[in-house]
Amino acid sequence: ATAATITLTSESSQLTFSGAHGSQSVSAFVGDMPSGGSQSIQFEAQLAKGSMGIVHPVSLSISYTDEFGETQQSKSIKSGVSPVSDSGRFSVISNPTNLSLDQAADISFTITNDGEDAISDARVFIQSTDPKLSFGGSHTAESVVGNWPSSASKIVSFKSNLAEDSNVRPYPVIVEVIYKSSNNSDRTSYPVTVGVTPLGEQSFSITDVSTKLSVGSEGDLSATLVNDGPQSVENAVIVFTSDLQTISSLEEEYAVGSLSAGDSESFKFSLDVSESADEGQRQISLSIRYRDSDGKSHVSDPIDVILTVSPELDVFEVSPVSSTFSPGGNGLLVLQVTNVDDETLTDISAKVFPESPITAGDDTAFIPKLSAGESTEIVFDISLSPAALDKIYPLDLDFQYDTNSGETLLSDTYQVPVEVDSATNGGQSAISTFLLPVGILIVVVVGGVYFYRRRQNSQVEK
Repeated sequence: ATAATITLTSESSQLTFSGAHGSQSVSAFVGDMPSGGSQSIQFEAQLAKGSMGIVHPVSLSISYTDEFGETQQSKSIKSGVSPVSDSGRFSVISNPTNLSLDQAADISFTITNDGEDAISDARVFIQSTDPKLSFGGSHTAESVVGNWPSSASKIVSFKSNLAEDSNVRPYPVIVEVIYKSSNNSDRTSYPVTVGVTPLGEQSFSITDVSTKLSVGSEGDLSATLVNDGPQSVENAVIVFTSDLQTISSLEEEYAVGSLSAGDSESFKFSLDVSESADEGQRQISLSIRYRDSDGKSHVSDPIDVILTVSPELDVFEVSPVSSTFSPGGNGLLVLQVTNVDDETLTDISAKVFPESPITAGDDTAFIPKLSAGESTEIVFDISLSPAALDKIYPLDLDFQYDTNSGETLLSDTYQVPVEVDSATNGGQSAISTFLLPVGILIVVVVGGVYFYRRRQNSQVEK
């Protein structure tokens, strides 16, 4: 026979088939059945309470296709169902678990004694039918429950873990209850298969990355750590790692603390970029060290973070206030200095390095303190050679200063313009400016006295 279908019909109102939503009949497709062959077919059924002590009549019929391709129906076969003791009925629910692909944890089942009788000496036996799920290195485990009243529920837990190449899906577990019935006979319940579905791997992400870094200076890496779940973590610490020789962190760890799944926390690392670093994008790694709900320590996979390093920035901005001189003149070179850094600088020592035709009688200036964005003026006493041409000469200048962290740094060399202009008196000394008029006055006065005396003497002689 081919295309055989078996139909089982209950002739008792107390016996129904749960697979057919409480129907009195249920069918199952069998397929081909060779002559003399046999098959075992299981149907899920349920009994009304108080119906344990009787045989429940059922009828069985088979429809099939014969060798001529015609559909045939067998005669109805009468039989009966004799239920086992009601004390052997248990329902099993697989509870949510913290078991994940990268973390061992307890799995638990809520098991209810659905029988009418209390049982004793109960033990729950479980078996994993998938080699990737195990219980402390074994694929079977057992837990003692003891006495178990009717309708009572017990929560039974087992330590479990998954193989490294597992994935997120239900893993089948067979649950059986071994017990003594009310008449003190040893019994084993029918096996119930339930699925255990693990959580995914614990993961984190880094968002809102912001950097303020430049060659040869300190700067900040600011970002946000997000716990992408699936679990809450405790004592989380962000660990900075880098293979770069030109970028280092002043502190290699940042403590975050507890972080629930879906929560986030902002953090900041202070970084030092060396003078030998190149501008552009650089990659560092951040990993998360944390403890799970069982107190076990874990370290996440590294998370790559891209940093942008800007060209070396000037700390000061220097502009001339008075810088025009005549050939052979001398005077005060006045410069305005602005702190363009983002922190207050102290003990700022400025020094000029003149070259011919410029010389300096006073080549240093001192600024005790200069806040971010603040400006002040400094002066140097310089002289120009009489042979200086009418043009602009560069004058080198640098600064030595202290940062907020107490570090003493030397700036790059700045060049300020010194203009030589024969048409201006600016930059000439006060002595040279006034010597000529005073000399003329003296000559005139002396000459006048001499002329007057000379006239007096001439009149006497006459």
